[in-house]
Amino acid sequence: MAVDLLDSKLLEKYSRLILVKDIGVNGLLKIKKLRVAVVGCGATGSHVVDMLARIGVGYIRVIDSDFVDVSNVYRMSLVNEDDVKKALPKAVACAERAQEVNSDVRVEPVIDRVEPENVLDLLSGVDLVFDGTDNITTRLIINEASVEKGFPWVFIGIEGWYANVMLIEPGKSACFSCLIPRPPLREQVNVCDILGVFPSVVSIASSIAVNIAIRHLLGLGDYAGKLYVVNGTDVSIETLDIVRRKDCPICVKHQYNYIMKPRERKWHVRVVCGTNAVEIVPPEDISLDLSQIAKVHKDKVEAQNPYLVKLKESSLKIVLLRNGKAIVDGTTDTSTAFKVYREVLSRAGIRMPYIM
Repeated sequence: MAVDLLDSKLLEKYSRLILVKDIGVNGLLKIKKLRVAVVGCGATGSHVVDMLARIGVGYIRVIDSDFVDVSNVYRMSLVNEDDVKKALPKAVACAERAQEVNSDVRVEPVIDRVEPENVLDLLSGVDLVFDGTDNITTRLIINEASVEKGFPWVFIGIEGWYANVMLIEPGKSACFSCLIPRPPLREQVNVCDILGVFPSVVSIASSIAVNIAIRHLLGLGDYAGKLYVVNGTDVSIETLDIVRRKDCPICVKHQYNYIMKPRERKWHVRVVCGTNAVEIVPPEDISLDLSQIAKVHKDKVEAQNPYLVKLKESSLKIVLLRNGKAIVDGTTDTSTAFKVYREVLSRAGIRMPYIM
């Protein structure tokens, strides 16, 4: 019997979940076998991770390249002000706290950004992917990977008092490119400066996403292709059926714009949307010795942990990750940011590949 696979402590722990109609012991066993990935662990992603951990999802992969800052605390779950002081990566902070919430689950933090070059690897081996990102381009990349590999994913978009949630199942429902064929023009500018999110709307949208995803994975309903539109001003949820486009270049023609293309061997230096900061991504992982960097720049270290070192360089602050990626805070001038980055590594005797 299924009940024999759970000891008395687990039965007590999940007793209220087992009592839910359509869940029971068999449903709990299925939940404990699920493997999911959450891309982005900010406001939305952290709430999703929190809920998944509490209901006992067996494996949760948390993917995010950013670290916790003071503006995150009001809208994120699983983080606090101490994480800000430690400059913990969001993926690590969320994973550690979720593991404390429920020791039965395995939560794996991945400190990386989803890109066309790595998306197929980062999202492999899971039953479903949750979108916790804040930009259309990354979602288009996830969508292409979903169509190519056949895994379902849940799109979650939030602005202010409003949110959209949609479960996408490749080959059966409309894909994200059916809904939004290309990045809107506003993503070409730093639009994040004028957008915000209200915490309760984040909670509502995240709850809808987890609800439809778990019911889908347990075979308890058909939710794919339905767009849930949340209006926090009049507290309403509208459901729209999104039709699959017969000429969709992605889910019909498999003409990908991002994945399955050779990786460019070049540095990516770009302004982080909505901030006074620049992100630096090397063409390949450098494998930095963070202890050596901290030792050389000991008078400038503001925070250090096994994942990163944070330095104050003149009026700028620079966060260096072990793989060579960095965020230079205090400027939107990419040339200035890259110059500081090079100088910091040079003083520590680190050779940089493919110099610009």
